[in-house]
Amino acid sequence: MINTPFRVCISPKFKEEKKYVFDVLFHHFYKIDNYQLEISDKYKEYEIHFNETRILVKDIFFKQIEGDTYLDEKYLPRDLSYVQSTEDRYKIPVLYGESTINKSNRHVEFSCDIIGTIFFFLSRWEEYISSDLDKHGRFKGENSFAVKNNIFRVPVVDIYADFLWRLFSDFTPTLKKDKTSVSLHPSHDIDFFVKWPNKLNYYKTQLGNLIKRSDKDLFLKDKKAYSVSNDDISKDPFFTYKLFMDDAESRNRQATFYFMVGGNTNYDNNYDINDENIAALLSEIKLRGHRIGLHPGYNASTTSNQLKKEIEIFKNVCGVDQVMIRQHFLKINLIETINIWEDAGVQYDSSFYYNNHPGFRAGCSVAFPLFNVTKHKKTNILEDSVSFMDTDLLGESPRIIKEVKEVYEATKYVGTNFKFLWHNSSFYGREWKPFHSVYSWMINDFDDDYLGNHNFLSGK
Repeated sequence: MINTPFRVCISPKFKEEKKYVFDVLFHHFYKIDNYQLEISDKYKEYEIHFNETRILVKDIFFKQIEGDTYLDEKYLPRDLSYVQSTEDRYKIPVLYGESTINKSNRHVEFSCDIIGTIFFFLSRWEEYISSDLDKHGRFKGENSFAVKNNIFRVPVVDIYADFLWRLFSDFTPTLKKDKTSVSLHPSHDIDFFVKWPNKLNYYKTQLGNLIKRSDKDLFLKDKKAYSVSNDDISKDPFFTYKLFMDDAESRNRQATFYFMVGGNTNYDNNYDINDENIAALLSEIKLRGHRIGLHPGYNASTTSNQLKKEIEIFKNVCGVDQVMIRQHFLKINLIETINIWEDAGVQYDSSFYYNNHPGFRAGCSVAFPLFNVTKHKKTNILEDSVSFMDTDLLGESPRIIKEVKEVYEATKYVGTNFKFLWHNSSFYGREWKPFHSVYSWMINDFDDDYLGNHNFLSGK
């Protein structure tokens, strides 16, 4: 923890939004709790005072807003430029303002509104004003400004935070940030506990193999797998939990498993959380030092009572007080979901990810508190997003794998952790066989030797 006095000066217009950004910067990036905040109409721009240094950052985004809301398309960024710097691997994006930096003695003026830009990324307010949703009611990643402008695979908020910190340290070389260790954080959504929960399910699968897929080889393979797992559930093709725990432990990592406890749609209720085999597994996960989270039902992100009910069941079954969640199908609609999360007392979430777009939905690689733009206030919900999900591989796999490597390299550059999602069911079946090596590649710190004969990175 750094005990050096910083003084931040802002105008009162949208003060909660501005205070939120500085709280994220100082508390979650710089680990500084004791900065001073001054709010006054006399401050026309953002001012940051440190020792005898004054950094002035243009207030462009909030200053332009007419009325009391920025939830309007006319306030979206229109163009993208960059601050040119030969010392940075990643350029500083400019969404609001200009790229000019003027330095004189211990005074710096920056014409890029990085405060308004950080708020744009973290708050995700562009998602609140979009009516173009997918079939699950989710904001489409391809409509994101970051995706459109190909800056999605870089944690731009981290880049801004690092840039601002270097402005501080340029004038005070003794100023040091706490170093963080870079690691991988694997997590696993349990949509299906086992492949065949009962005989009826198995027979349906086999009828599909013979009639729908006309695949005799798959029929015989499933017959053998079912016969073995019928005597020993740990032999079921989806029972990969111990593999995940072994892999994490061998690399001194902690895995997180998200279990479902109910739901009211055809996408839910694929297993009973009270099943004795699941109870034994939950005990083993906790005993081995890994984490358990809730995977709420399909409609829970838009139905407050449903989410509250599932949280209560989860707490009783798992014996926990605080609940981490990741929404089923990553199904969130922020204009509804954040209010529902707050009402249900959610404290930790990991649902921020755009399908088929590895990267940073909120432009941020560290855990940060969410902001409720409809109420103009910071929430108590900590968002800790993943940067990759395994099901994306079933599409354009060469592109996805290249992009995942880019994301991993970006997290290494900013000194944070790469967090990914791999389902327990994503090893069995012909569609997954080519990607076994991809999992090994990732869990072994992206060592290309683990890709074997699959030349994914060259696109062949």
